[in-house]
Amino acid sequence: MRIAHLAAAFLLTGCGRGDQPAAAEQSTEAQARAATTLATYAGEGRNRLCLDERAGRAAFITYGQGDTNCTVQASVQRAGSAATLIPDGDETCRIELTTAGGTLRLGPASPACAYYCGPSASFANAEFRRTPQPQPVTDVAGDPLC
Repeated sequence: MRIAHLAAAFLLTGCGRGDQPAAAEQSTEAQARAATTLATYAGEGRNRLCLDERAGRAAFITYGQGDTNCTVQASVQRAGSAATLIPDGDETCRIELTTAGGTLRLGPASPACAYYCGPSASFANAEFRRTPQPQPVTDVAGDPLC
């Protein structure tokens, strides 16, 4: 009888271990799918933008002189082919986002969005081209924006 209990214990233990690689593989696959939903774009100089259509999120940084910049992390609202970026926690600032092929263009900068830019920096009409592989998009301190 003890042998039967030991055999059952080994079988149950073996089944549990057999599930672990499958869970790890599923986790890796989920991470790979999540990574492919993020598209990154490079603009003039150090200007960068990231867009995650599935999550409805975007972020960008554009530079003026030196390290003066505009930095925005936002939700994306779609209406057909048009999109609007709405900075986190700020319903008054709205930034148009247009797409043409692999290029994204930000719209004009309204006075409601001035808070996001330092002196000599602007995001108005900035263009970004999609990068072949996702790249880090970071703020001036090196912290990730997306």
